Amino acid sequence: MPTFYYEALDKTGKKVKNTVDSASKNALLSELKASGIFPYTVTEIGESRKKFSFSFKLGRSISVADIFFQLSMLIKSSIPLVEALRIVAQNIKKQKVKSILLDISTAVSEGKRFSEALNKHSNYFDEIHIRLIEASEKVGKLSDVLMDIAVYEEERKKAFDKVKSALVYPLTVLIIGLGVVGFLLSYVVPKMNNIFESMNREIPPSTQVMIFVGNFIKEYGFLVLLFFLFLGVLIQYIYRKKESVRVKVDRKVYFINFFREALVGKLSHMISFLLAEGLTLTQAIALSSKTLNNKFLQNNLDEVVEDIKSGKSFSGSAESKKIFPEIFVAAVKTGEKSGELSSILDRIGEFYSKRVDKYTSAFISLIEPLFIVFIGIIVGFIVLSIMGPLFDLNTVVQ
Repeated sequence: MPTFYYEALDKTGKKVKNTVDSASKNALLSELKASGIFPYTVTEIGESRKKFSFSFKLGRSISVADIFFQLSMLIKSSIPLVEALRIVAQNIKKQKVKSILLDISTAVSEGKRFSEALNKHSNYFDEIHIRLIEASEKVGKLSDVLMDIAVYEEERKKAFDKVKSALVYPLTVLIIGLGVVGFLLSYVVPKMNNIFESMNREIPPSTQVMIFVGNFIKEYGFLVLLFFLFLGVLIQYIYRKKESVRVKVDRKVYFINFFREALVGKLSHMISFLLAEGLTLTQAIALSSKTLNNKFLQNNLDEVVEDIKSGKSFSGSAESKKIFPEIFVAAVKTGEKSGELSSILDRIGEFYSKRVDKYTSAFISLIEPLFIVFIGIIVGFIVLSIMGPLFDLNTVVQ
């Protein structure tokens, strides 16, 4: 029987830690819940966290998913929402988040609905979460919805962390390589120029180029860096503030196959999740649109919402836009006919997620050797441009 280590809260909000034997993780969670203990970290001893991950870390850098998970566990154990908010707040070290939760607790105790209290802190809680909680309050499913949000957000974070960790090595190689190139051009190459000048020898064109670049970087490198930083900030400002520019750029991005599949996959997952939680189709589409970082697609989805409100079907409106993949439109048609739109969209989202993961893995596998070859060619060119004339000088001296 496997052994587990857990950290949890008891009914009073006190932290407890223990090591116990249990048949499985689920069995242990059931046992602890029945005993009035609410775990936020469970680790199987002898296994790495990669093999077994169930960890909502308390009192550290806490996320919204962590907060909702803990609230769900406490509410399911018959602890009132006001008390549950206070218990979670007491175990958070970050003062800003603690103050937000205590303020929400006070508002709820004064008679406000949980969603109303959350809405006051919309800069911390996403609108989509607030709307889901508002819908759950009407049907008495608050704890279930909080758990669903926590699990959904945790899965999204895992997917993002997977890509981020895969990019660490190639980016590290690139940064170190560029650092070496910068050192050679700004420090080594200018020093070699003095040697060549003292020998009154003709310098090969490749070496002259390296010396010019090296001197330029040494004299103006910082200004060039500032210029590109300013240019990046300016482009970002124009993109964010000029909606017409943003729509044009986002339109071109959307029709790149990789980004279209990623966006449609995310849209499918989000609409499916919101429909399963009880929101209406128009609410689900409107809220899902706000999670997409593409103004062109957002504008088209806003038009789809208006079409549906005027009596048009989701599939008919999506098809008329001529921007959605055929498989997405066909899936929506099937879902509308069968009454299982949520589950079918979830499968479509999974389909596109797998395709995007495949593209991403292939890109990352390709980019690692490309970075190494790219840096190797530049370093090799610099070294040959320096060593060639040095060998010639050595021959002359001998």
